[in-house]
Amino acid sequence: MNIKKERIEREMTQQQFAELLGVTRKTIVNYESGGNIPETKEKLFKNILKNYDNNISFSEANHINKTVNVPNNILEKFKDISDDEVALYVDYKRASFLKHSLIKSLIKAEAWRIVENEMREVIIENKLSSKK
Repeated sequence: MNIKKERIEREMTQQQFAELLGVTRKTIVNYESGGNIPETKEKLFKNILKNYDNNISFSEANHINKTVNVPNNILEKFKDISDDEVALYVDYKRASFLKHSLIKSLIKAEAWRIVENEMREVIIENKLSSKK
């Protein structure tokens, strides 16, 4: 995995890329300088990058607009679920995942922040779609 290539393709700074992957900027510098990426981290990074939606564009007002691509059949199944129910489910899943020692060692708080932000964006997008 070429960390520098992945970062440049996403037009991100080392700090932004580090935050996305849940590591420090110093770690990114090390990997870009040829440092060895542990196999478990490489798998985690690949999953994060695979799921990262790179469709960010800047509007004229310099606001970030992020496109959330959620298939309609998924939105239809979950349209009657409240935000509170989603939050409870996310909390339940987090607790169950963190019981596994391998998962604990791979997932940092930053990775969960990314997941939670994605869920919030889906909820917001769903609400906006239902108001139309």
